[in-house]
Amino acid sequence: MEVESIRIKLPLNDPEYVYVYLLNSEVLIDAGFCSKDSAEELYENTKVDKVLLTHHHMDHTGLLFFKEVEAYLHPIEKELLGLYQSPEKFVKIYERISTLYDFPEYYVRSFSLISSFRLDIKARLNVFGENVFGLEVIHTPGHTPGHVCFYRDKVLFGGDMVLSNTTTHIGYYPHYSGNPVGDHVGSLIKLSKLEIDVIYPAHEKPIKNPEKRIHDLLEHYLERANEVYSLLSTEPKKVVEIAKSIKWSTGDFEDLDYFNRMLALHETVAYLTYLKEQKKAKEVVVDGVVHFKKV
Repeated sequence: MEVESIRIKLPLNDPEYVYVYLLNSEVLIDAGFCSKDSAEELYENTKVDKVLLTHHHMDHTGLLFFKEVEAYLHPIEKELLGLYQSPEKFVKIYERISTLYDFPEYYVRSFSLISSFRLDIKARLNVFGENVFGLEVIHTPGHTPGHVCFYRDKVLFGGDMVLSNTTTHIGYYPHYSGNPVGDHVGSLIKLSKLEIDVIYPAHEKPIKNPEKRIHDLLEHYLERANEVYSLLSTEPKKVVEIAKSIKWSTGDFEDLDYFNRMLALHETVAYLTYLKEQKKAKEVVVDGVVHFKKV
C-alpha cells in the first residue's frame, strides 16, 4: 500500500495543519479544509474523486462542498454535515444547552459563528460497510459520535482519534445519546487490541510506537476523570465552576480564548456524564439550572 501525506495549512493557530492521505493514487482519507481555494488546490494536486471521511469537522470535509467527489462516511457524520447546510438548527440546540447549564454569553456567541457557514454539498454521499476499498472501517466514537479509523496491513489511519503530541478533544453532542468519554476510552481499548506498526493521524507526525501512545492516552483520560471527580463535593456545583478548576493542558480556563473555553465546557460536561454513568456523580437541578454533586 502506497501512502502519500498531503499537508494542508489551516486558518487556525492550533492546529496549524491537517493531513490528508492519498492511498495508491486512488483514494483520499479526509478531504481538507472547507474553503474553495483549499479544496481546489487539493483536487488539482491529486485528481482523485474517491474520499473516505474520518468525521465531519471543517478541517476534514473541504472537497465535499466544492467538488463532485464520491464520499464515504459514517451515517451519524452524514447527519452532522447538516451543520453546514442548516446551521441555525444546530445553534438552537446549543442555545438550549446554554440555558440548561447557565453557560456564559460567549458560549452561544461561539456557536453563532457557525451561522456564517451555509454550504451546499456537491459530493455524492455513501455510508460505510465493514470494509471500503480494501480498508477495514473501525467505528471509534468519542471525538465525534461517528468518528471512524481505517486499518490495513498493520497501518491505522486514525483521524483525530490518536494524535502524537496532544490529546484529542472529546466532543459533547447533546442531540446524540451516549457517554463521550466512555466511548472514547472504549475506542482506545478497541484500537489497543489491533496489531499496529504505525498510525497516520490527521494532525501532527506519524506515530511509530502506537501501543505506548494509546496506553498513555488511556491513562490521561482516566486521570482527567479522577481529577473532575476530585472537584465535586456533596454540595451541587455548576459546570462552569468545575471547568474553571480543571488543570487544562492548554492553560488556565480564564486565559483561554472564548472558543477554547467553549470546548472546555463541553469536555467538562462529557466527563461529568462519564462520572454519572459510573455512579460517582449526580445531576441536581437548582433554580432551573443543572448542577453536579458527588455521590
